[in-house]
Amino acid sequence: MRRSSNPSSHWDQYPERLRSGPRRLVAVAVLLSSTAHGQNLCRVDNLSRSGCRVLIQCRFATETFLTLTFPGRSPLGARVIWSDGLRCGLEFLHPLHVGVLDDLLRLFQRPPGEQARESRDLASWQPDQG
Repeated sequence: MRRSSNPSSHWDQYPERLRSGPRRLVAVAVLLSSTAHGQNLCRVDNLSRSGCRVLIQCRFATETFLTLTFPGRSPLGARVIWSDGLRCGLEFLHPLHVGVLDDLLRLFQRPPGEQARESRDLASWQPDQG
């Protein structure tokens, strides 16, 4: 992999061979939970059936297990594939059902080239307590 001189684009160049599915651009607030770091509100900016990229200012150890809660959904188990202190790549323990992925994309997908924007106010969003 060739490194970019722009550190913000480094993970945009993440090796395709390590991904098991195409990613779609999204902007969705999620709750990320781990035993080491507790619960954190953060944002997912790309999503596939097999995983996602989370924007969070926290470094996680590779292979750490986390739970990720999308609005209106049950928590999903995931493991950390990479983390750089600003973002992390997660692989879901079980791939998303196609219908779940389609629903999340219908609600939160953003067009290619559009600047990232918050789909929800992170400070006010609370996960469903169900």
